[in-house]
Amino acid sequence: MGVRTSLIRPKLPRWTRRWQDSRRVKRLRSLQTTMTNMGRLGWGLIFGVFQPWFKAHLLQEGMSEALMVLLPAEQAMFAFMTGSMSGRLGDRFGHIPFIIVGSIVFVSSILGCAFDSHLQHVYATQVFQGVGAGLIYPPCLAIAVKSWGSRRSFVNSVMMIGIPIYAAFATLVSRAILTRFGYRIMFLAFTGLHFILLLASLVPIITAPSPKRLPAILWIDMAVVKDKRFWCLAISVAFAAFALLPPFVFISVYTIDSLPLISPQLSVVPLAMLNIFSALGRTMAALLVNHIGARATFVGVLCLAASSQVIWAFAGSSFPLIMLYACLNGAVGATFLSVLPSLAGSLFPEANKTSLMGSLVLFAAPGSFLGPFIFVKILHSLKMGWGYTALCSSAFQLAAASFALFAR
Repeated sequence: MGVRTSLIRPKLPRWTRRWQDSRRVKRLRSLQTTMTNMGRLGWGLIFGVFQPWFKAHLLQEGMSEALMVLLPAEQAMFAFMTGSMSGRLGDRFGHIPFIIVGSIVFVSSILGCAFDSHLQHVYATQVFQGVGAGLIYPPCLAIAVKSWGSRRSFVNSVMMIGIPIYAAFATLVSRAILTRFGYRIMFLAFTGLHFILLLASLVPIITAPSPKRLPAILWIDMAVVKDKRFWCLAISVAFAAFALLPPFVFISVYTIDSLPLISPQLSVVPLAMLNIFSALGRTMAALLVNHIGARATFVGVLCLAASSQVIWAFAGSSFPLIMLYACLNGAVGATFLSVLPSLAGSLFPEANKTSLMGSLVLFAAPGSFLGPFIFVKILHSLKMGWGYTALCSSAFQLAAASFALFAR
């Protein structure tokens, strides 16, 4: 005997439906989904604050420093891999369960970090943080887009801008707590913050109208895969991902190495500025897409990011040059990710957007994992210095821009 649908999801009264569709509720729902995302995805951008502590307390004698940079790399890789699937599964089975499970996994992993005593424990918590972030972002974006309908590009921009804003706040606050109270208190404090964000965001999300579920999951769109433009764009994303994380991972370490007498709080200011200008850059990119087109914006931000690496290569021990690099690279370094949905939509207007973005994001996983590893290998194993590592990142971004030119 079948179960009546009305028993599971009863038909809402007319006044409730009007309340759900009101502009005020749409804004509240967009704000809450932004809060959910900025905490989960922004957390991965502040690893530079923790890296010196991990190196001093958890890196045992004889261990390579490359093991340290694999921590944020594996988090990003699992976030990209999980995100490529959670959006498609959410379209089929509903988005709310993935948001709830992802939030619980993420908050639990931060709580676990407070009690990590070995490097292996940190690796495990980073995996769960990546999985939690990947489970959350695509479903939240789908609900926000459903709430605003035709203004999906605006909603995507708002959600992407919130991530670096949170990261800038978390960078300064976590460094202050870490200096004064220690590692465990800092993670417990942020566990409480993320738990509050979780509770504050669940009510508007649960009451949101669910996007229409698809009868089947489209894992691969063969019409898109056979198009050479897809492969040009996918290879471009893969190359760009190699240079995505190194600034966020190494800028604080570079500042401390170049300026040994700098205070701990001042050493993370470049990382905070990197995140603040990332928000400004994504705002400008959203405006440029409407004026010069998505492809020109995508190629332009990659070329500017490659040019900014030259400043890092010759910054030396000059704090003003380090700050200048942080501002310029922050504005353009990760902006290609916020332009990617618009570019993919303009190239393949008839394709399933969830399947298309899931496939493209999957190509970013190898680069996000191997990029910091290659960076530290050039720095330590080949003894080539910071300048050569920055120029290597510039080469990856120029290669990404070159392949994007053929996606037309």
